[in-house]
Amino acid sequence: MAATRKVNNGNDAGAVMLDALDPFFHYLMYTVSVDGADPLFVLVDAGLSGISGDPPEFPVEDVSSTDDVLLVSDGAPHKTYKRRWPNDDELNALTPGAFRKHVLGMSFLKATKYRFKVERFDIDDELQEVLTDIEWSSSNPDTERFESFDINIPADIG
Repeated sequence: MAATRKVNNGNDAGAVMLDALDPFFHYLMYTVSVDGADPLFVLVDAGLSGISGDPPEFPVEDVSSTDDVLLVSDGAPHKTYKRRWPNDDELNALTPGAFRKHVLGMSFLKATKYRFKVERFDIDDELQEVLTDIEWSSSNPDTERFESFDINIPADIG
């Protein structure tokens, strides 16, 4: 049985343009919610080009020590995992014209449902919009799925 993908409230942007040098710069909040005994997922920064970079590999422990991991299901299981992007180091490394591809890899070995949400916030931590809100579900433990989200930093900031 394949996994079922459901888009909530039409929120399936898949990409966003962010002006990282704007003094009122907004950030993204990644949220992964899980149903099941033991989630196995990883959210990685797959690179600049948007076409290079391999998808995450399982088991998660194999990639959890790299700098490219943004969020991972290591440690005690939780129902909800969150990650703000970019953090200060990531923000300082962004350059005009940059392109990032973030990829979420999910295994249904011991989890039956994942919800992947990407929200944009302003400098005052006010929610501006829900960009992506997707649920994946499967009862087949052999199922793995990947969901990507692209971030473009405009070259002509100003």
